[in-house]
Amino acid sequence: MADFLADRYTRSEWFRAWEQASVRFGHDIAHRLAQVTTEIDRAHLYGEIVVGRQRLGIRYGPRGFQAAAPSSQRMPARPPWTPVWTRQDLLALHLHGP
Repeated sequence: MADFLADRYTRSEWFRAWEQASVRFGHDIAHRLAQVTTEIDRAHLYGEIVVGRQRLGIRYGPRGFQAAAPSSQRMPARPPWTPVWTRQDLLALHLHGP
């Protein structure tokens, strides 16, 4: 506990991703970011921004954040990952796709 309170501990990769999401997209979006492990590779951490029943896939890796709009029934495969830098990028992807 003392090391934690004194800020002497190693932060996990997921914590660092969440921290970066908070800086880039805002605390409210980072608060809705949930880690998922259904998609795994060695280069990225995967998560979803969840609001109600809607989800926006997001991953974090060496090139920063990328997002993928959820697939529809007409398009069963997940669309390609799109680089996102701002909250406005997330909104544009959600509204208009890649």
